[in-house]
Amino acid sequence: TMAQSHCLTGVPRNGPFSEVARQVDLVQEVWQALKQSEVLGGRKKSERDFLIDQWRHNIMGVLEVEPERALRRAEALFDAGVRVFRVYSPEPGLGALQTVIALRKKFYAEIEIFAGQVVDVQQAQQLEEAGADGLYLGIGGGGRCITGVRSGSVVDWPVLLWQLRG
Repeated sequence: TMAQSHCLTGVPRNGPFSEVARQVDLVQEVWQALKQSEVLGGRKKSERDFLIDQWRHNIMGVLEVEPERALRRAEALFDAGVRVFRVYSPEPGLGALQTVIALRKKFYAEIEIFAGQVVDVQQAQQLEEAGADGLYLGIGGGGRCITGVRSGSVVDWPVLLWQLRG
């Protein structure tokens, strides 16, 4: 899986996984699949445990930008073992910031939080100050996601990235 390749892998919150229980079920299945990975064959228990622990940190629960709903979803996913979350909205607004604040207040340092989509330097700074561990920049300009094009909010993300440098 992607988690075994040291990539953050989002557990979706849309479509059939919009129900929290379905999202939790998927996470449970992922944990089982990781434990049965061929990569673990022939390794000592300590190595298997280490790898599984590392892989588990790559499973990320995707959350909406409405704090109360996001907290309910995050609590259920946390109880299922998820410790990384992505606060996601393809649209600018204060929802992501409010959700990051609520998550950090509830879970403090027990979780990692990634937030986006960041559209300007001020928003990035606010999310960082609120406790986001990482940011997703820009709003897609075509291809799979056409939100930015349709809404007229395409962000020149290479320029934004340059503006965010240290």
